[in-house]
Amino acid sequence: MPPKTTFTKDDVLNAAFSLVEKKGLKELTARNVAAKLGSSTAPVYSHFASINELENQVFKKAMKIVSEYSKRKYTNINFLNVGVGITFFAQEYPILYRSIFMELNDYAEDLVEFDNELMKDLSKEPYFTDLTIPDREAILIKVGIFVHGLCSMIVVDHLKHFSYNSREEPVQLLYNVGSAIITDAIHPQKRATMKPDGKGGYLFECED
Repeated sequence: MPPKTTFTKDDVLNAAFSLVEKKGLKELTARNVAAKLGSSTAPVYSHFASINELENQVFKKAMKIVSEYSKRKYTNINFLNVGVGITFFAQEYPILYRSIFMELNDYAEDLVEFDNELMKDLSKEPYFTDLTIPDREAILIKVGIFVHGLCSMIVVDHLKHFSYNSREEPVQLLYNVGSAIITDAIHPQKRATMKPDGKGGYLFECED
């Protein structure tokens, strides 16, 4: 009789992560992980109290990869590197990106923690030193909306219809948009004032 195969906790976690990477969090079940391992569900429940605990560990592993991507030196601008890293992550892990950022899940606290780390890094950038914390938060929100909008187009393959479907072109696009948002925060006096037009719409007026 051949020796019984023993699966470690890392074996189970890696199998679960591979499953989610290819099919998404919705496919994470004990039976599917067991099939990935080529075993019964016993190894899953011997290392994890529940499938929710395993899912939590898979999510943390995925967020660690997102964090690693966001800290790489793609350019000489640290804040830009964050957006570039998340965008490259979306290009290389589209299903995983969708599970983390585009689908309903129970891990909002992990995403908030990730944003808080970005805020700490943001406060160290020389061009943010004269901005208030609310201004920095506003920049993070605005840039985040653009970055994740861009990533959403990437993972649903809509960018194939435009000229931003390479690795290089999104970097320039992120720089252009990020620069505009930062410049707006530094020079708020140049903003147009939005007013109701009395017809259900709005007027934007710039001071002379």
